Amino acid sequence: MPHLRVEYSQDLASGPELAAWLDALHAAACASGLFPASHIKVRAHPVSQYRVGGEVRPFVHLEVRLKSGRSLAQRQALSEAVLRALQDRIGEAVITVEVTEMEAASYARHDPQDGDRDRPD
Repeated sequence: MPHLRVEYSQDLASGPELAAWLDALHAAACASGLFPASHIKVRAHPVSQYRVGGEVRPFVHLEVRLKSGRSLAQRQALSEAVLRALQDRIGEAVITVEVTEMEAASYARHDPQDGDRDRPD
């Protein structure tokens, strides 16, 4: 945990540039001190058809999903940190960040690489 899901206008980035975004987001989430590096998942999803304010304008939306238990101040700091990580790498685009809590009791996972250990984060 957490899951960082990036939706972005597909003409905004590709290849090495996109990989740099994902690396920067992973680093920012790790630097928050809220999660071990090995627990952070980052995924990117290009969007081919979109409108921002009724216009075709480049955008990035980052959804951060994490289990409940972090304070509002921690969630706000995380939101600002990942926003800065994107701002440092993206030119003229609308960038938004949404931090959403998931209910830990209803979250399930399977990872054969770690023996399916139950993680508190």
